[in-house]
Amino acid sequence: TKKNVLSRKTITASTENGLNVAKNAIDDDENTRWESQHGKEDPEWLEIDLEGTYTVNSFKIKWETAGAKEYQIQVSMDGSEWKDVYKVNDGKGGETREGEFDSTDAKFIRLYATVKNMEQYGFSLVNFEVMGVKKDKTLILRNGNKQIKFLHKVKCNGCGIYPIIGC
Repeated sequence: TKKNVLSRKTITASTENGLNVAKNAIDDDENTRWESQHGKEDPEWLEIDLEGTYTVNSFKIKWETAGAKEYQIQVSMDGSEWKDVYKVNDGKGGETREGEFDSTDAKFIRLYATVKNMEQYGFSLVNFEVMGVKKDKTLILRNGNKQIKFLHKVKCNGCGIYPIIGC
């Protein structure tokens, strides 16, 4: 089942303004928001460490009036090299936007905002969600031509490994 993979994760921002800190963007509370500093040149960003590998394929974002005209949603496996999965160049202040993109694996998500709707303010984001599923870890044991896959947790009591499901 797909869920919002950003909930309760570690988030950092390029800048924050007062009490409008980065974690407010992913707290599922419509009464809080992240706001970047006023007067700073674009771009600004939010980066979320998913603390594991997820397969993601859609998003929902709610901007305050001082939102982003242009932004990208990006994914990374190492937090250094980023790949755009969704680009917006016609964003409107106060809008809620949902979108889908090709399923991709990610350990990090970044919202990279490049052009403001209202230059005198910072970017102001009420809520950001990315939908996906935790990538299963499959243990594969090989013995000659035989292969056993364990799709569930395997317990080992020191005397060997026994499959929970068939070979």
